[in-house]
Amino acid sequence: MQSEDYVARISEATPLGLLIINYELLLSHIEAAKKDESDFSDEIQKSKDFLLVLIKSLDFEYDISKDLYQIYSYVNTLLIKSEFSGDKTHLDEALNLLSMLLSSWRELTSIEDAKPVMENTSKIYAGLTYKNGELAEFTPDEEIRGFTV
Repeated sequence: MQSEDYVARISEATPLGLLIINYELLLSHIEAAKKDESDFSDEIQKSKDFLLVLIKSLDFEYDISKDLYQIYSYVNTLLIKSEFSGDKTHLDEALNLLSMLLSSWRELTSIEDAKPVMENTSKIYAGLTYKNGELAEFTPDEEIRGFTV
């Protein structure tokens, strides 16, 4: 899935949904680093950036955050080892760890009772029309958003 495809999902995502999207993007950049030699360093750097977002989002008032921090730190170590050694087996281990965490977070979506993070946004409909051979997005102007006088 391309990064552009996440626009509609992000605009309607709950906090847990945003976390899941971040995991998906992180995993996609690690997989891209495994496949592409020419963009290897760029993909590793993007992976580390998404991992940093996960680390910064931890709330250390909860014990699980301490455990997640250790896992994220270890994954960061694996990314650094892979970057400097060129050994992509470290990436396989990082993918396995993060995939297990992602599946656990996805299980929580069935019991999540939260509102989308972004409020007062328009609905985005993708795929209803095409423009120059590309998928177009349509946002109806049925709602008044923002400030009104």
